[in-house]
Amino acid sequence: MNTFTFGSFVYDYELIRQNRKTLSLTVTPDLRLILKCPTQSDMARIEAFLQKKWFWLEKQLSFF
Repeated sequence: MNTFTFGSFVYDYELIRQNRKTLSLTVTPDLRLILKCPTQSDMARIEAFLQKKWFWLEKQLSFF
């Protein structure tokens, strides 16, 4: 389990490294966050992706 902090918000997410080209973020109905990324992705790229998707993430969490 990894942790992402954006402002005063803190999120725990599961990181799955796969043989793929893009990153994807999934919010499950039980409010788990799953981030799938290429095997070579560094944490800076992952953090930038999460910051870019922050508004969508908040919207999904409030939906569930």
